[in-house]
Amino acid sequence: MEQQSETSPHLLAPKARRARRRLLITLILAVAALLIGGAITVADVNASRTPQATAEKYFAALAAGDATAANALTAPAPGTPGEAGLLTDEVLGNAIEHISAVSVTPADTPLDSANQNLEVTYTLADHTVTVSVYLVEGPRQWGLLRTWQLARPVAERVLFQSNRPLPQDAPLLSGVPLQSPNQTLFPAVYPLASGSPHTLALEQDTAVVTGVDSTVTLEFTPTDALRAEAQTQINAMVDACAASTLTSTTLSRDTRDGCPLHVILAESGPAPGTWEILDYPTVQFEAGGSVYLTRDGRAQFHPEDGRDAAEMLRGLEFAGTVEINGDRVRLIPQGTQ
Repeated sequence: MEQQSETSPHLLAPKARRARRRLLITLILAVAALLIGGAITVADVNASRTPQATAEKYFAALAAGDATAANALTAPAPGTPGEAGLLTDEVLGNAIEHISAVSVTPADTPLDSANQNLEVTYTLADHTVTVSVYLVEGPRQWGLLRTWQLARPVAERVLFQSNRPLPQDAPLLSGVPLQSPNQTLFPAVYPLASGSPHTLALEQDTAVVTGVDSTVTLEFTPTDALRAEAQTQINAMVDACAASTLTSTTLSRDTRDGCPLHVILAESGPAPGTWEILDYPTVQFEAGGSVYLTRDGRAQFHPEDGRDAAEMLRGLEFAGTVEINGDRVRLIPQGTQ
């Protein structure tokens, strides 16, 4: 009779089962170790993702003029139309000066275990500014890693007060037109310029936005080029008025087509005749060059019936608004807008 082989399948089956069991246990332990290690790693990463670290990144972005990075660290919120239009890289990046010497510390709030309330100090335009910020949890990255966001941007509501209407001939802030007197801006020192420098000069060349609600005053003054062009148009108005106004009256002022020419004749009753301009009136501006009027000026009426010439007792008065489109200027007489 043949002897049974030591490698018989009947003898190997228990050994194989034991080997598989050991391998399974090894795999389970390895996966458990990976899970535990991963959990520890996630916990370590989350421990470094603090509100303070996020705030430090936010203010570092403002210091670098990076509005996109700062906006990415801010919780989305519905805003007033037009308010956030200047929280951009174009505007912040072109600022003359950004914040510096930033310090971020937890606020002294005993119940705030996560230190979501922070005090931030920075320097801008030789001023030290302190603001309070609050951070909220953002969406988890990859479903695991914690993120934090500022509840609202550290941006100032600025009222631009102007001696002429805005956005008419809008001034430029960092090269972007100010289409509304109310704007929201990151703290920085921004360059200001006239939107129509040929006709309107702007006295201020910077806007300092510290991060606290404030007002910026804009003072426009007409340039010599605007005065010269307006005077040319006034003179043309006077000439046209004198050519069309052929009658004078003792009863009422002749204001046809906005013409202010009138005299009182020695004898009663209207009289045909011609006007002679002795001196043209001088144009003046109000409301930052958005309104014009005239002063002085002399005109004399010559009746055709032989009566003595009569001179106006008051100046030639014109008034209206100034329309500026780039370098083009148009005087619009009052009542014809």
